[in-house]
This record gives sequence, C-alpha cells and structure tokens, in this order.
Amino acid sequence: MKKLLLGLVLALAPVMAAAQSLGVQFGQMPVGTKIYYEAYDGDEWVDTYVGKKGKFHVLERKVVGDNFNYKLYYNEEGHLERRRYSGFTVRYTPFNCEQVIGTCAHRYNGNPKYNGVYNYKQTQKGGKTYLSRVNTPSDSETFDKTVVFGKYNLIVEEKWTTGSKDRWVKVVKIQ
Repeated sequence: MKKLLLGLVLALAPVMAAAQSLGVQFGQMPVGTKIYYEAYDGDEWVDTYVGKKGKFHVLERKVVGDNFNYKLYYNEEGHLERRRYSGFTVRYTPFNCEQVIGTCAHRYNGNPKYNGVYNYKQTQKGGKTYLSRVNTPSDSETFDKTVVFGKYNLIVEEKWTTGSKDRWVKVVKIQ
C-alpha cells in the first residue's frame, strides 16, 4: 500500500508542480454571497455561500423553477471536491481541475455514464481569460473552452462547443 501511495504521489508531483491554482477565494467571500448564473439552454441557478462546514467551504445551488438543488464542497484551496445531491454524491479526486492553470487530471466518480479520468490543460489567453483543452475519459471526446475568472476567482464565463453546438455559462450578478 505504501508503494502504491508513493507511486501515486510521484506520478502526480510533476503535474501539480507545473500547475498554478486559481481556486475560489472563500477567505474574501462573505457568508451569504449569492452568485446568479444563466446558461445557453435557458437554465438559471443561484449559488449561495453558506460558510465553512468542517473542512469544506460549501455553496448551496438552487435551480430556478426546479427542485433540483444540491451542495458543492470546496477544499481549503478553493477547488471543488464533491457535489452532494439528494440520494448520491459526485467526487473529484484529488479535486476538480477546472480552476488549475497548467496540466491537471482528476477522477470523476458519481454518475457511471461520466466516470473516469478527465485531463485538463489550461493556458492564459490574456488578462483573466484562459483557454482550456479537456480530454474526457478514454479520450472519447476532446473540446476546447474559454474560461474567464472574475471576483473571488469565480469562473464568471465559460464558452465551449461539443458536437456542433455552442454552449456557454455565465455569471449575471454577484451580491
């Protein structure tokens, strides 16, 4: 077991050493902060920062006009580690790589349809805008997305194309 753990640490060390963290800055975010989102398909939701619970910073997500609500759990560095829905939990190991600049990989474990390792390579495009190349499990799909970071290092805009469809998510208000 010790050899396996050492091997995993050594394998991930170069990846993490070359990466820069842009985790959410919860230390600057007041409890009660609300982040309003909208997406290409008309979906809207609100994330509310409820504070630190144990070792995690917690956001509660409420989808507008739906009862599909859940919690997002971030580590001390501001990286998403899990999403807890009623009935099941999605885990990212070691954490979700969406907010790491450089090369990073995480394992998704939750919905069997999406389980596996996701590889990210993000580079700075200019200012707070980054280009991200994402390889899905088994390299079944690769796509590029543009990511813009804003207040508290939140991702305030994402644009990508899958298949032939343009998709986007953006923050419309933070209060």
